[in-house]
Amino acid sequence: MKLRKILLIGMKNRIFAYLLVTIFTVRMMILVSQQMELISKTHVSELYMQFSHVRYFALYYIPVFLIIVGMEDILNDYLIFSKFNNIDFWWKDKIKLLSLDTLLYVILLEIPIIILVIMHVEKLDILNAKSLVFIAVDLVIKYMIFLIVGLIFLFSSFVTKKQYIGFTAGFFAGAIDYILMILHFDRYAVIVSGMMTQLIMSFNFSAVRFLLLSAIYIVYLVSLFIFLYCASGEILKRIDLYRGDLKLER
Repeated sequence: MKLRKILLIGMKNRIFAYLLVTIFTVRMMILVSQQMELISKTHVSELYMQFSHVRYFALYYIPVFLIIVGMEDILNDYLIFSKFNNIDFWWKDKIKLLSLDTLLYVILLEIPIIILVIMHVEKLDILNAKSLVFIAVDLVIKYMIFLIVGLIFLFSSFVTKKQYIGFTAGFFAGAIDYILMILHFDRYAVIVSGMMTQLIMSFNFSAVRFLLLSAIYIVYLVSLFIFLYCASGEILKRIDLYRGDLKLER
């Protein structure tokens, strides 16, 4: 199936999910804009911090994202799945669709921030290389966070044949840093979504140290995704393609 055709599946649910996150981010944009009116100058990282709290990822961004990715479950249908001669092709198609869904979602999250930057550009210390690098790294890290969470959701849903288990696994992956913070293990809350907070906090470091940490964060998340993608692919190869129940072999 073409990716554009699959995106049309469950369109009503997709629109509802996009509407939910849009309402939330627009509300945040209004509140932050009101705060910006009261200050004379600030760093761009402080603006991003308003939208990037770990609890927002855990309690809102991740759940809504999983609702959207849940529409991809159509590719788990046995009639579609059995048409692939190689499971790698099927899994790559699912990851391609996930990548597209993730990109659209991250862009949607970034739009209110971009609008605020344009509205208050004179108050933001943004016209320098460090700030521009920060914005680019923020986009990459945010994209990788959702991509990892989505992969865990898709894999868990397919293997267990229960989407609610996949949702739970994906939610836990995205919320684990928030859970650690609630348990007062803040220093360990840098597994997935906690990377956003660490990135923003590191903005005040020297340019060299900031660039080094940014590179480490990106390499870590990309490596984690590659590992999960390869590991899930190897596990999926153990599935009997010729059985309608698609159970894992023992």
